[in-house]
Amino acid sequence: MSDEGRALRRKQQENVRELRSKLVDAGLPVIMSPSHIIPIHVGNAALATLLCNHLLDRYSIYIQSINYPTVQRGTERLRIAATPYHTSEMIDQLVDALTHVWKDVGLALKSVAQPQQQQPIALRHHA
Repeated sequence: MSDEGRALRRKQQENVRELRSKLVDAGLPVIMSPSHIIPIHVGNAALATLLCNHLLDRYSIYIQSINYPTVQRGTERLRIAATPYHTSEMIDQLVDALTHVWKDVGLALKSVAQPQQQQPIALRHHA
């Protein structure tokens, strides 16, 4: 692989990590996968298609829905693939648009648990 190819691959991997992290932080139900493809669980074919249509119509963002028979009924999802040419600004716009249409179709976002502060351990002295 050429230096340019390695640089593009590295940038794509960085973009995938950034996008996945921001989708999770937004409360979207990301299905964790080692792939560059980031699946978002919807669980309903009609809603998955509606989400894709709203993203395209309102934001000019194309995302593919994956429905039966490619996946089992009840596991329908959106398929997102970041490229090395996406910018952080584009990633932010996608996350913002997706969270808006997600709520618009009546789907709930997951609440992101805040890390709990570790409780100090009380030490007792034995006499």
